[in-house]
Amino acid sequence: RNLVVEEDFNVRKDYGDIRGLALSIIALGVQEPLIGFKVRGEDKFVVTDGHRREKAIKYALEAHAKGDVQFADISKIANVPVRLASADPIERLFTMAVTGEKKKNLTELERADMYSRLIDSIMESKGVKKGEAIDEVILKVGISKPSLYNIVSLNKLPEEIKEVIAKNEISGSTVVSIVREVKDEDEQKRLVFEAIASAKATGSKKKATAAHVKGLASESPMQRLKEVVARLQEKEATNVRASALIELVGMLEDKKSINKMLELFL
Repeated sequence: RNLVVEEDFNVRKDYGDIRGLALSIIALGVQEPLIGFKVRGEDKFVVTDGHRREKAIKYALEAHAKGDVQFADISKIANVPVRLASADPIERLFTMAVTGEKKKNLTELERADMYSRLIDSIMESKGVKKGEAIDEVILKVGISKPSLYNIVSLNKLPEEIKEVIAKNEISGSTVVSIVREVKDEDEQKRLVFEAIASAKATGSKKKATAAHVKGLASESPMQRLKEVVARLQEKEATNVRASALIELVGMLEDKKSINKMLELFL
């Protein structure tokens, strides 16, 4: 009851199965502390990370008050652990970005919104150019530059295309590949919806990928590598080989020296 949630701070739109999480929390307690800052002069804590857990806790309290037998015992949420952190707006956005990258929680569009907000906030508060803001995000979050540019580019898409990405009908990385090569908005839409139709025609429930896109020119080796990187990040691959490839592509884009790239493998 002492937790405060700011409207529109969290980029998450889909919270998933809150009742299921609430049942888990009353059985095991809150396994991972929420992150927030204390309101000066009040016994209140503003949530920076843990909005889904907070929603589940509130659900459990309300279900208990309504007499739901599955929530008869809520003793394990009498106290909720909160790890105190900075109240600085930019630091809070960085916290959300770092925790969002570590967990399979945010959709592609939610990540796009989060990073765009973070970049804009850094530019506004520090009076720096966009490139400098992007460099700070890369340094603090640990995301590669190609990946960051690809993610943020999703925010600029037409609403019709955003809707089908949100519905999981086509991957964000596939749309980025289309937009990178085709600049006409109507043509972008045509290729996207044709790819979705092609995927559905196979009888598969899987979303459309680059394999379903027709009419694109042959990609360069670098473009193909970027597509591989995008898919690895989509699958949240964290093994040594995937990490090395992702870093290598970032170095190629930044035109790092051959010796620097060799250090990855020696």
